[in-house]
Amino acid sequence: MKILIPGLLVLAATDLQAQTLGSIHNGGQVDDNATVCMSVGLAASLTGLDNLTLSPVAGSVSGSASARYAGSDSFHLSSNGSVTVLVSGSGLQNGNYTLKPQYSVDGNPDRLVASGDGHDADHTLQVSTMLGGISSQKAGAYTGTVTLTVTPEIGGLAGCGDFTNYYPRKEAWSIMAWEDLYPSAGDKDYNDMVVAMRIAEDYNSQNQLKHISMDFIPLARGAGYNHSLLLSLDGSVDGSKNITTKTSPVFFGDAQISMTQENTVTGVSTTQMFTASQNIPVFGNTLAAAGAGYVNVTALKPWVDVPMITHLNIDIADPTLNPATRGLLAGEFLYRPVLHVINTNQDIDLFQLNQADKMKTTDGYPFGLLVPMEWAWPAERASIDTAYPYFKEYRQWLTGKTTSISEQGMNWFNFPAANSTNLVVHPDIVTAVTP
Repeated sequence: MKILIPGLLVLAATDLQAQTLGSIHNGGQVDDNATVCMSVGLAASLTGLDNLTLSPVAGSVSGSASARYAGSDSFHLSSNGSVTVLVSGSGLQNGNYTLKPQYSVDGNPDRLVASGDGHDADHTLQVSTMLGGISSQKAGAYTGTVTLTVTPEIGGLAGCGDFTNYYPRKEAWSIMAWEDLYPSAGDKDYNDMVVAMRIAEDYNSQNQLKHISMDFIPLARGAGYNHSLLLSLDGSVDGSKNITTKTSPVFFGDAQISMTQENTVTGVSTTQMFTASQNIPVFGNTLAAAGAGYVNVTALKPWVDVPMITHLNIDIADPTLNPATRGLLAGEFLYRPVLHVINTNQDIDLFQLNQADKMKTTDGYPFGLLVPMEWAWPAERASIDTAYPYFKEYRQWLTGKTTSISEQGMNWFNFPAANSTNLVVHPDIVTAVTP
């Protein structure tokens, strides 16, 4: 499959894989200890993908800094049972230069779930990417691989036996961004503290949560105040001056929880143990974690590597208390990072978790945002309304001034202002600081 970007040629192969798992036999008999995932005979086919051209979105000039490209292609999926189509792809490479595409099917990130006794319908693969600083990419041919994998819809995210669920998706990161002048909206640039986060949940063959791993990386800091980044697993923010809302716990029962903080330059690491009832200090001091002064909040300036990363490992004592019918697999985001502002003794929740406790202004500006992808945040003192024009529609929807919202408004982070010089862009934000 060819993906063509005007001015930047991308030749990408599309691999179509169909996986089927039949009954497990031993000497002609079904093994009593085996898990029979599905009966023999499940079949699926995926056809119709052809060359795909990515073109600049409205308002973007091809080849300019922050230009965004998008394209789509239709395919036909047929099956005689429930299947999942998983979409993955490598970065688009040109020597040492990389563009990171985003993939979705019918608007759903990285996967299509086709449930029921059979399926016979057309679907749309969507691909988009964005350039960084004009000096960060090299003109020429970029090459990558897109893989569509068809698997049985068994074991939560397809497959047989144990499986892992990822947030936001495999080998990807989400971005958390805060304004820290609560209860004032401040300058609305959402770069007072910016942190990357990813989650992997391991389930056993009975679809029960048994282990969680989380990684956090500080990416940018544009604040005069100092902070702590805390994580609540039981849904409580103990000792908070301004937060009273309790949310659902990430898991039930006891767990062994270890947190390792690592300096990827010096190789020095420290490990601490915690209980589920404690507020875990992911970064106890953001000045120390991200560096003093303003870090990675100025557009079109060299990227500063931040060497700190925090790993969290959670071994759940009783998986039977934690079925896959809740949490991320059920569409609930239960993880609760909280930015504690040391100077003011105020706590700031992600708005997606806590929509009470005045976690947004009367004009609809949330104090904490969770973006489910690697995202270019506004530069210092650049309002998010200017950097992302659809954010205003999103705010109006949050405040109830409008009861409907467009796809662009709901996914405002996918639509930066054309050729914006108000964004902090790196061609590969997270891998620049990940060992």
